[in-house]
Amino acid sequence: MSRPKLLRSIIFPLALLVAAGGVYFYLMHRQGAEEPAVDDDRIVLSKHEKNAVLRMELETTAGRVVLVKGDGEWQVEEPYPVTLNQARVDDIAYSFSRLFAERVVEEDPEDLGLYGLEKPRATARAVLEDQSELLFYLGDKTSVGDSYYLQVGGSPVVYTVWRTHGDNFQAALDDLRERRLPRVIPEQVEYFRRKWPGVPEIEIRRTPELAEGEEETEFRLGFWQMELPYARPQWVEGTEFTKAIQGLSMLWIDEFVDDHPTDLARYGLANPRGELLVQAGENTLHLFFGEEKQDGLVYFKSVDADNVYAMRKSRLSLMEMKPFALVEKFILLAFIDKVEEVVVEAGEEEYTLTIERLEKPKAKRGKKEEEESAAIYRINGREMEEETFKKLYQEIIGLRVDTENDRKPVAGEPEIRVNFVFSTSDRQKISYGFVPYDKDFYVVIRDGTADFLIARNRVEKMLAAVRAQALL
Repeated sequence: MSRPKLLRSIIFPLALLVAAGGVYFYLMHRQGAEEPAVDDDRIVLSKHEKNAVLRMELETTAGRVVLVKGDGEWQVEEPYPVTLNQARVDDIAYSFSRLFAERVVEEDPEDLGLYGLEKPRATARAVLEDQSELLFYLGDKTSVGDSYYLQVGGSPVVYTVWRTHGDNFQAALDDLRERRLPRVIPEQVEYFRRKWPGVPEIEIRRTPELAEGEEETEFRLGFWQMELPYARPQWVEGTEFTKAIQGLSMLWIDEFVDDHPTDLARYGLANPRGELLVQAGENTLHLFFGEEKQDGLVYFKSVDADNVYAMRKSRLSLMEMKPFALVEKFILLAFIDKVEEVVVEAGEEEYTLTIERLEKPKAKRGKKEEEESAAIYRINGREMEEETFKKLYQEIIGLRVDTENDRKPVAGEPEIRVNFVFSTSDRQKISYGFVPYDKDFYVVIRDGTADFLIARNRVEKMLAAVRAQALL
């Protein structure tokens, strides 16, 4: 055998062995891992179908929990109903239905205190669909730490069982509760409202469809528009908003505080300081937020129940987000196919860009005759090449705001204006202007509003490009 083939014959099996060892290590150490595989001689303490378990009773020092199955889901009968994590409760049902001992420790023990079974950590009882019962007593964790001591009701024998079963039989009510909040899909969001102290209220709605006969002059920049806090509706930057909605998965119940509060004011929830409402398809997330605890947790509740919960403040970045982070920054993205004229004014300077559209027949194809548009592009009456004109047009509509205006209202007239005339049936006009703010910024004025600032160098670059073409 050649040396390369010999090496491959040795290395390949070794690689498989290492990989297999890695998989085994992962399975043995992952959270909630089931007991390690054993041969068919393992000690059977319970072997039933999981669906046969209809009632489970767990008694620990933390209290008594009674779980019953109804309509295919687990519910709390005792101490009181709460929303359960069904997968977590199913884990417990699995422990009742598939329980195998690792080994027999002592068949007739004289001192149950050695195993923590004189006063068991937990008593676990289950009722099956045939009305038979399973009863287990859980003792201490073994010195190795990967298993617990356990007795079967009616038998003195002490066994060890895999740690997952021990953890399941000790579960308290809070361990079984659903900590996740309703999930929303970004693309399905119809409405969003956020109120939080120190930042403006945000209100966002899905953009309505165009009305019949309505002529569109601006690009519809995404699915949503922001109705608050700005003086006029703003397009929402879709990527950023999607990230924000996806970030809602970080909202989580970190602590169950009070299921039967007698005074919501104690938690700052009689008059909440924050609110979050997201409506998306069939799911709605509607939360009220109260005071912050000293340990960095914030009290909150849902709109339809008074149960008080708490979550870490670090999860609430969305609540502190400034509206500008979600705003689409273009001042006006006008459809060139609808534009008839653009006028740029700066003091005594005035530059007029026009598009004269002509219709010319195209070669016949089949039985129908199609037409295509031809256009003449001009600046101050001088004809321009189409590509050059469109590059200049991009300079104008590419203007983007840089930040919010924190000095409202604004005095003075715009130094520079941009006016669009559209080839709609009513020759619709849209204008905006730039009023000096300081040496670095202009205030953007559109439809009488002055919410944003734009860097002077952006505007000056656009004006210089227009001026250069006009003077050719």
